[in-house]
Amino acid sequence: MKDWFLQKTAKEQKILVIGGVFSCLLLSYAFIYLPAARNTATLEKRITSQQNDLLLMQSMAAKVKQLSGNKAVTTTDSTQIMTLIEKTAKQHNLKISKINPLSKQRLLISFEKVMFNDAVRWLDSLQTKHSISVEKLNAQNNKNSINIQITLSY
Repeated sequence: MKDWFLQKTAKEQKILVIGGVFSCLLLSYAFIYLPAARNTATLEKRITSQQNDLLLMQSMAAKVKQLSGNKAVTTTDSTQIMTLIEKTAKQHNLKISKINPLSKQRLLISFEKVMFNDAVRWLDSLQTKHSISVEKLNAQNNKNSINIQITLSY
């Protein structure tokens, strides 16, 4: 290849070098810069779209919060409250041993051999998400776990 190039006249060599450089620039532009620019534009469009979706969802969440009046529990039916308590306890991997209604809006919940941190997380979710409050908590140590009795009001 070198011999072939050296056999050319100086003018032809100059034309070949300029043509080679131009070809390299054109190929770099076509196969490196253009795809990167297209990807950047596509990503910018996706970001804009997702930001618009986020703003829409935030405004809808504010409307839902306003309409719900910040109360997840809208009924005082004790059977529905007991069902909610059992369901949320299962979600937090807690097994309820007893549920006893104490009065119209109070329940006594008993757990045996549960982890204290799991029970506290469960109680926090009841208070923040469902407006159920803890009146009294009695915990007894049981080696690696605890027994708990909780009085809840709603």
